[in-house]
Amino acid sequence: MRLIFILFYYLFNKIFSFNIDISSPTYKVGPLNSHFGFSVAEHFNGKNPILLIGAPKANSSQPGTISAGAIYSCPLNSYFRYKSTINDKWCSQTYVEYQNKERYKLPPRTKDDRSITIDSKGNDYQLLGASVSSSGKINGRAIVCAPLKRYHEGVSYTDGSCYVLGTDLTLTSIVHNCNGGRLSKQERHNSYGACMQGFSSSIDEEVILTGTIGAKAWTGGVHATFVDKSDDVFSINIDRTTLGFEEREGGIRENKLFEKGDYVGYSVKHGRFGFWYEDKKNFTIVSGSTRHNQSGSVVFFPFMSIQDQSYEEMLPTNDGFMLKGKQIGSGFGYSIEIVDLNNDGFDDLIVGAPYEFYIDEKGSEFHGAVYVYFSSGKFQSRDQNELVFKKPIILRGNLNRDEYGYDDFAVGAPFDDNGAGVIYIYFGSKDEKSFNIKAAQIISASKLGISPRQNPLKSCGFSLSGGSDIDNNGYPDLLVGCVLSDTVVALRSKPIINIITDHSMINTSLNIDGGINCPKGSKTCFEFTTILSMNPSYSKEKLVDYTKDVFICQLETLPSQLGVDRRAKIYGSKDGYTLNWECGKNLNKQSQRKSHKLFISKDNTDWLNPLKLKFSVSIKDQSKPTLPNEGEPLINLNNYPILNKYNSTHEVLISFNKRCGDDDKCESDLELGATFLDISQDKKGKFVTRVGEKDSINIKFIVKNKGERAYESRMYLQYNHDELDVPQLDGTKKLSSVNIESYENNIIIFSLGNPIEPGKIITFHVTFKLVKSEGQRTSNILFFKANVNSTSIEKNDKDNIWEEELEIIKEAELELSGVSSPQMNYFGTTIDSLPESELKYEEDIGPMVKHQYTVTNKGPFYVRDVSVEFDWPFRIDHEDGENNYALYLLETPTIIEADKSIRHCLVEDAYDYINPQKLIIDPSLKVENIIKQKGRNKREVEEGKIFNIPEIKISTKGFLGSKGLEPIEATDSNGSPIMIVDVHYYYTNIEYVQISSSGRIIVKPEQGVVDDQSNNFFTISTHAYPDRPKLQTQEVPILPIILAIIVGLLILGVIILICWKCGFFKRKRAGDGPLLHKAELQYEREMWHEMR
Repeated sequence: MRLIFILFYYLFNKIFSFNIDISSPTYKVGPLNSHFGFSVAEHFNGKNPILLIGAPKANSSQPGTISAGAIYSCPLNSYFRYKSTINDKWCSQTYVEYQNKERYKLPPRTKDDRSITIDSKGNDYQLLGASVSSSGKINGRAIVCAPLKRYHEGVSYTDGSCYVLGTDLTLTSIVHNCNGGRLSKQERHNSYGACMQGFSSSIDEEVILTGTIGAKAWTGGVHATFVDKSDDVFSINIDRTTLGFEEREGGIRENKLFEKGDYVGYSVKHGRFGFWYEDKKNFTIVSGSTRHNQSGSVVFFPFMSIQDQSYEEMLPTNDGFMLKGKQIGSGFGYSIEIVDLNNDGFDDLIVGAPYEFYIDEKGSEFHGAVYVYFSSGKFQSRDQNELVFKKPIILRGNLNRDEYGYDDFAVGAPFDDNGAGVIYIYFGSKDEKSFNIKAAQIISASKLGISPRQNPLKSCGFSLSGGSDIDNNGYPDLLVGCVLSDTVVALRSKPIINIITDHSMINTSLNIDGGINCPKGSKTCFEFTTILSMNPSYSKEKLVDYTKDVFICQLETLPSQLGVDRRAKIYGSKDGYTLNWECGKNLNKQSQRKSHKLFISKDNTDWLNPLKLKFSVSIKDQSKPTLPNEGEPLINLNNYPILNKYNSTHEVLISFNKRCGDDDKCESDLELGATFLDISQDKKGKFVTRVGEKDSINIKFIVKNKGERAYESRMYLQYNHDELDVPQLDGTKKLSSVNIESYENNIIIFSLGNPIEPGKIITFHVTFKLVKSEGQRTSNILFFKANVNSTSIEKNDKDNIWEEELEIIKEAELELSGVSSPQMNYFGTTIDSLPESELKYEEDIGPMVKHQYTVTNKGPFYVRDVSVEFDWPFRIDHEDGENNYALYLLETPTIIEADKSIRHCLVEDAYDYINPQKLIIDPSLKVENIIKQKGRNKREVEEGKIFNIPEIKISTKGFLGSKGLEPIEATDSNGSPIMIVDVHYYYTNIEYVQISSSGRIIVKPEQGVVDDQSNNFFTISTHAYPDRPKLQTQEVPILPIILAIIVGLLILGVIILICWKCGFFKRKRAGDGPLLHKAELQYEREMWHEMR
């Protein structure tokens, strides 16, 4: 059993489990920072119970001492506050170091009562009260230890001392064994200079045990005293010790059985487990050694009471038998307890490992472990010591006072519950198999009835004591130390009413069809009789008034297991499943029987799983005790009895008569077969079919039962739910016993009948329609897998499965078309262009051109996950290294769906390609505003290639017109998506240019779509010209002009000379004067006419 945060715990016997009262605890609060409650013990001063509490850091009130420690004896009352003046009503300090208590009024002497020299400061910080133990019996004795008490003058040796007290807490003897003649201190702590006797202790009427963990450099050891009372007149003390015999043959250090620092004696107990030597006078001492082999161990020392000096030494068993820890640093053996968990007369052993660390399969961390070792229940031979204990259970008195006498035990986890502390209670059992590792009761200190005058409790469970009845109500109680809050809590046990719950029925199993006088609408019904009685051993206890009904009885139906319905209903119940009635009158004299009718409705289908009924009893009008004020009498818990936690509840499973043979176990043998209807196979045996958008797939299933009844028979059909619609049963072939029960994702469940009788054959048809669903995966292979089963036992499940693949051929015709808007365009010349650094507005660059692509599917089959990839001229690469934009992209290319919704292609490195100059764009010209709808940006880009136009190198930029996980769905010509690329001319230092972009359709081949790809490509071109010729700015050569002028003049002179020689200039014409006048007049008239 793994327990959270068990850093220290204490185990004890004879406590109660479920009946410990937490509503009315009794508190004792000690001096501040005194570690009040470091150790606790339930003790009896004669017959009067007292609480014996150690406070090892308290001031002893002896003059001349500092924090010597103190022992307090406290009566059981409601006075809880410590006062500086001793208040007997709260507690009284017990003076244990001197027989004469007057010595406490004087400073410590240099010699004790035995004339042994004591260090002058030997009582300071001696930790008196670090170990406290009591026999817990009336007129019993106790022991108190101070493990750091120092002896000798000049040199201080921490020998330690223990004080044996009588029933009245007076000193009877002192245990101090590290000052013997043979125990040398010459090598100081390497020999016997630091024994620390009393680090652990144990006492009963026969044996006194003390641990000496510091002996021989902290090898450790144990000292034991046995009181032999076999003589009627005298009793003899027999001492045994490991001290001084460590290196002897068989000693704890012989053959390095133990070494320095092993801490033998860290915990000590004794018992009789079944070793060969054990009897009434000889027993076994058990000691924890927490650092042995780094993981800890538990060693066994035989105690032989033979009156012979040769047996004075106490050595381990002849073979060195021990129990070893499982984990380094676990502290295995930190605490131990001896109990008889199964009342077989042989003691069992419980070992704590508080530092063991454990992580379960869910990743939860657990700290601390308890190991439970059941004895074999018989004596073993001398060479079979390893057989004394059975395999441990990883996790003392008879808590619940059960009739079997099993001892129970408790475990303290002082740092659980955020440091408040938790106590876990466990039951004994008849053997290790029936031992319940689940705690019977969990007591959290944070949930105790805390007095409002107290601070929150801390570290409760650091020390525990139990097994004694300190309030005289016949039930043992529990004492809890909360050391970090200097508080001790006494938890008392409530008395238990030991009733017995049972039932009776006429038949041990139910008939599925039958029953007498069953209610309307029921399939079957039956009688169930509840029986309430009292354990005869406790029938004389009058804890309640049996002259009237003091209990509430309840009968309820429960699911037999997780996922199973309750099914059975109780006649007369309001909700059908629960029925309450008053009961218990005269129960101490006779048992009570009550008959009930239960029925099962016709709608029930589960006849294999048994019914589960629960009959329980609770106390009527039960109240809780309250916490009394200081000084008030304690609450009498006899007025608050509780029912036995386990016998007050009775659960029963009721099976059905399933008519499946003598053993009532149904062994069915289902066989499943199936085939595709109207679908042929190819040469390889594969099923292949061509499908259109309205095609369907039909499967014929045949189920046969070749065995016994098959209850709750079902068929589970797995299919491609993203390709096929939810299947339907063919109505013309449908059977009443076959129904679609449920479907989820890709599995549909058919109920086939309840039951399917032997030899029955069930045939049914299932129809699938191809589903058209945007954004889902497509495939050309459909997978079908079906299996049948039932809640009966299947004898042969190899023929319960059918699986097949179907290849579907999907025909479609995708087409990509496009248009340029406009088809011809004009652009300004270089003189009109601004420098790149002065560009600011969209108007500062060239005119806009749009390339619009359309994807059309001409069918007949739909296609999903279609991508369209585009390229457009992006950059001009000059030989001198200068780069200019060819077409300037102002916004992301746009996809317009048939419903006018808009999506965008997400261009990779958009800052470099989409409006890299950050020009101001006219919002009214955006596609979104033109359509008046917003779209979604989607994915993805791909680099294009470089191609050549004469004398100009163009870099292209590509993108995918696809939604990625939500791709374009090309359905038909009426619902075709449109892709728009909106760009502007940028580079204009050309006479003419043809602008071309190209697109191509991409369909994933695994879809299995057959498509003619000849029209899956398209190119859009736009022609562009300058809007006016270019101006010539080149200089004209001057010299050729001058030479041309001179040559012209020479030719003109030659012509004039020839004309003159011929007399050309001497000829006269008639009317030369008037003609000139007429011409001038005509010119003036024309000019005047124009002016008018």
